[in-house]
This record gives sequence, C-alpha cells and structure tokens, in this order.
Amino acid sequence: MIQRIQSVYLLLAGILPAFTITTPLARFYTDETAYLTLSALGLRATGTMQPTATMPYHFALAVISLLLVALPLANIFLYRNRRRQMRLCNWVVVLGMAWYAAYIGLSVMLLQQTQATFSPALCAALPFLSIVLTLLAHRAVKKDEELVRAADRIR
Repeated sequence: MIQRIQSVYLLLAGILPAFTITTPLARFYTDETAYLTLSALGLRATGTMQPTATMPYHFALAVISLLLVALPLANIFLYRNRRRQMRLCNWVVVLGMAWYAAYIGLSVMLLQQTQATFSPALCAALPFLSIVLTLLAHRAVKKDEELVRAADRIR
C-alpha cells in the first residue's frame, strides 16, 4: 500500500538507481580532448582513447542496476508479508554493496589499463542513497511487524 511510509522509501529507492543505467558514472581523462566515459551500458571513447575489453564488468553493473530498480519496486507489493519484505530489503542492501564493488573494480581496472585521471560523476552516489532509503524502509517494516505482534499479544 502506498500510504505506508516504507512504500514511499521503497519507491524512491527503486527510482534513484534507474538513473545509473543510462547516465555517465565516471570519466577517465588523459588530456582535455581524450577521455573515456563509463556508464552501466558500456564505455564511450572520445578523442584518441580507445575502450578496452571490460564487457563482463559492464554486464555486472547493468544487471545489478536493473535489480536495484526492480527489487524495491516489487517489494512495495509484498506489504502483506512483512518478514519477506524485510528479507528483500536486506538483499537490496547487499546488491547495492555489490554494485559499488563492481564499480570500484571496473574503475581500478580501467585506471591501470589507461593510466588516466579518474573523475567520478554525481550519479554514482545514487545507489548509496538507495541503500539508505532501503534501510529506512526496513526499519519502518520492522516497526510495523512489532506493532502487529504487540496487538496480537493483547488479544
């Protein structure tokens, strides 16, 4: 149900990582005219720089980004099963950390291959905001679960 605060948190947690799929996540400069632009969908070269073979890492970033969008949005509709909702919130947090592990691994690999200067984009912080919002949703779901258990004890 959308009237619960955790539904709002989960909705925002699902929308924010959607921007990481299409927008640039980082740039690697060698000079002002030659740079690589990193996005979840691949590398784009400008100037004399040529992209290197990093396809498995791009695939991992894209898949994890899609899961970071889909899982919180699907989690909104699990409002009848609060335990499953909390478990799925935990998985979203783990996926957010995996996204950052893939992002850092890909960035380090590209830095070693190109000897370029790394410049992260603001959009790379959106999965972190998604993690924070998911943790807030988890806390709200847990509070609802405790409230329901307390009401069951009274009856």
